[in-house]
Amino acid sequence: MGHLTAAIAAGFLLAPLTAFAAPPIETYGHLPATELVALSPSGLRIAYVTVSGNTRKLVVRTLDGPVLDTREIGETTARTIDWAGEDHVIVRISLTEAAGVGEWREQETFRAFVLNLKTKEVFVVFNHSQEVLPAEDGSRNVDGHWYGYFHGKPVDVSNGHYINADVGGQNAFALKALYRVDLDTGDLNRLSMANGWAIGPDGTVAAREKYDRVARQSTLYGGLQGSSLGALDDPFFESELLGQGRKPGTAIVRRLDRTDGILWEQSLAGGGAPVSLAADPDTSVVYGADGLAMALQLEGDRRHLQFYDPVFAKKASAVAEAFQPSSVDLMSWSADLDRLVVKSSGADDAGTYYLVDVKAQKVEPIGKTYAGLGAGQIAATRIVNYKAADGTALQGVLTVPAGPEAKNRPLVVLPHDGPEQRDHLGFDWLPQAFASRGYVVFQPNYRGSGGFGLDFRNAGFGEMGRKAQTDISDGVAELARQGIADPKRACIVGIGYGGYHALAGVTVQHGLYRCAVSVGGVTDLHGLLDWGMARSGQISAGLRRLERRLGATSVADSAVDAYSPAAQAASAGAPILLIYGKNDAAIPTSQSETMAKALELAGKPVQSVVLKDEDHWLSHDATRIQMLKETLAFIEKNNPPS
Repeated sequence: MGHLTAAIAAGFLLAPLTAFAAPPIETYGHLPATELVALSPSGLRIAYVTVSGNTRKLVVRTLDGPVLDTREIGETTARTIDWAGEDHVIVRISLTEAAGVGEWREQETFRAFVLNLKTKEVFVVFNHSQEVLPAEDGSRNVDGHWYGYFHGKPVDVSNGHYINADVGGQNAFALKALYRVDLDTGDLNRLSMANGWAIGPDGTVAAREKYDRVARQSTLYGGLQGSSLGALDDPFFESELLGQGRKPGTAIVRRLDRTDGILWEQSLAGGGAPVSLAADPDTSVVYGADGLAMALQLEGDRRHLQFYDPVFAKKASAVAEAFQPSSVDLMSWSADLDRLVVKSSGADDAGTYYLVDVKAQKVEPIGKTYAGLGAGQIAATRIVNYKAADGTALQGVLTVPAGPEAKNRPLVVLPHDGPEQRDHLGFDWLPQAFASRGYVVFQPNYRGSGGFGLDFRNAGFGEMGRKAQTDISDGVAELARQGIADPKRACIVGIGYGGYHALAGVTVQHGLYRCAVSVGGVTDLHGLLDWGMARSGQISAGLRRLERRLGATSVADSAVDAYSPAAQAASAGAPILLIYGKNDAAIPTSQSETMAKALELAGKPVQSVVLKDEDHWLSHDATRIQMLKETLAFIEKNNPPS
């Protein structure tokens, strides 16, 4: 791969190092200029989304340049792009819409549309009143005709109402429907009602899974009408049929009830022992165009793919090696893996999409994510290993401002959203923005975070505000011990569940931080339980998962008040900034509103900023910049960088 390495060096990666002044803060707050790059199976066509302001546009072109089609997506958020053959592009988007009653006022809903490059026609999958659920089984070519497979809520065509199989008034089976959609006409056929499916290469249902919420069991079935292949106790509905295995007649199931493996490949004929494929619960399966498993995506300090085909594995490894020392993510590839789209990031690269032609040994840039950032303007990241007070081994990502490394810098602590997510090495716009203003940024992967194995994940249950919280402050103590950060000059910032940790850092904990910023954060644990009850129902596995996460014995458990920032607002020991999107459907806006009222009643310093028309994910350019400016101004006021 020597020629490939040379092509990369000659192209863009080895730019000269030059010191630049810190760019405007908007440079970091802008949405990435290029998103969701996908190659067609032949590798001769490419589709991607461009972003300008709040407007997104789908662009489809050939590799040699001619544009085949462009479509305005508007201000909705593009989630995925998939190809079905060479002539159909499937785009999934999401938006926030009114739904439900009471506090469950709005939810993030998904839609999908199909662009036919031959006819230039577009149709919306299902219709505007029926949601496409955020799961997919891909597309298949059946007798020369392309069909897409989509999950949706089953609808009674006679009255337009959603169907739910009601057993004894308890809604034992909260079922989804699998639809086969003709990608030329938009005609659809409901194939099955269950909770998950595996679609064979011929387009038939190879397996299905159903979950009984009353019996708390998951059952795997063979085929569309086949009998049970086995049931398992699953109180939290954590078993999941992911799709086919590595060859026809097999399926892969995620199981978190076993200690000897997580992903299991099982014969659909009912014979033979299941084969363990992975032991980490955060390992995901990557499927080929035929729906067969072709790789595993493994978590680590950086994500990486493990291909089963040794030829594919060799090609992928060679591409990754050619981009060193930058890290690369393989985003898309042709069916033969001779052409790949990769996204690189490194010391002088905030993120660039490249087209790699393995046979021709060519590398061509497609687009940058943050074109305004160049050499000398990107802060370095590294892993910091440390131990919690109880001896648990932990680590976090440290972002250090560009330029000569100084000691005892002011600190921004940035715990991640999602209790089972994690932070990785590489470019991340928010810590990079703080680092550009002179702050060291620490992103702790506290207990319960993903990518560290099942035991570590399980260790986070019931530890919100407790050991998961002190894991964060133990990391701050380690940075102080190493002379990296000044513990007396620290603020804590978080989004979603990270917002909970930020607020708990100045209410449940005391004397650690000069200020706290919550962006769409969890604040009221009782309120969150009530919301989960209203949203999912008393017997739902989702509510049980939430209770386990919070360490609650029931919705009414008052013990959670000791770890609830809203309940502890009177003991807040530092100024607080609450930012939330008006269209946040992931965390109810009432969470931030409740916290603001509790702090005001207690006479504690609090500011609130409402982001108009913004969701939980900060998907809009103007409001994302607003959030960043408000947060940085608040931190600089309460914890000056110099």
